[in-house]
Amino acid sequence: EMKYMIAKNNIVELEITDMTSEGSGVGRFEGMAVFVPQTAIGDKLLVKIVSVKKNYAYGIIDTILVSSDDRIEVDCNVFGRCGGCAYRHISYEAELSIKENLVRDAFIRIGKLSPKFSPILECDETECYRNKAQYPIAEIDGRVVCGFYSKRSHRVVPFTACKIQPKEFEGIVNIIIDYVNEKKISAYNEQINEGTLRHIYLRKGYHSNEIMVCLVATRNIAEDISDLCDILVGGFMNIKSIIVNVNTKNTNIILGEKNYIAWGEKYISDIMCGNKILLSPNSFYQVNTKQAEKLY
Repeated sequence: EMKYMIAKNNIVELEITDMTSEGSGVGRFEGMAVFVPQTAIGDKLLVKIVSVKKNYAYGIIDTILVSSDDRIEVDCNVFGRCGGCAYRHISYEAELSIKENLVRDAFIRIGKLSPKFSPILECDETECYRNKAQYPIAEIDGRVVCGFYSKRSHRVVPFTACKIQPKEFEGIVNIIIDYVNEKKISAYNEQINEGTLRHIYLRKGYHSNEIMVCLVATRNIAEDISDLCDILVGGFMNIKSIIVNVNTKNTNIILGEKNYIAWGEKYISDIMCGNKILLSPNSFYQVNTKQAEKLY
């Protein structure tokens, strides 16, 4: 019948049989691959087609007819709108097996090699494990907010209670946002290249618990935020460093070259495999410390 053709806005029935590295499920309709986010292998679905290319199409879930055994209840209010997590709707075991298969696939199918594979090493902690967070700033309805970009866009989804960031980050970010609104410090707008505050960038030593607060702004606001520093340091004993990073360029690179100390130290320290590491805002550091130590 005509109505089952692959065309934009049409609804097709699909079984998800595979997963992409970006975390979209893949089903085949009349031989054509259809990519559908937030699905799981084993899902049987009605899918609404949103775009059609020459050899593949993109769709979104219209109805779940039969739910995959891998599905779990989603524990985050912004999952699906936020661009952060791809696998929050499936069990950790399912996620591990997808990632293990991606690596095998890269070697065997793409690389035409046949190495012997060791099993994937899971992470002991699946929550609050990230040692750094970068929250873009935007103005929505006259209020400065921060959160995370939605997928493939620079649209900010306001959110501070992220489950994969250290617990204190939420409190720190909320204090900063309240302060910024009270003091009328403007949000940077990249369309017109105007405004002051671009990002809130937080770092925490996994073993040391030391926290760095870095405000990325278009000018040096270190002088303007001395009372913010007092509030933050009073509320969070682990804060060792508050820095203003100045980025004047109209770019999607987060950090500029110049750092100004607003309070405390130039660095925080952490321990990595028994070595003391000093971290500045510009340091590269694996974001999952425990897993990096296993890797090294």
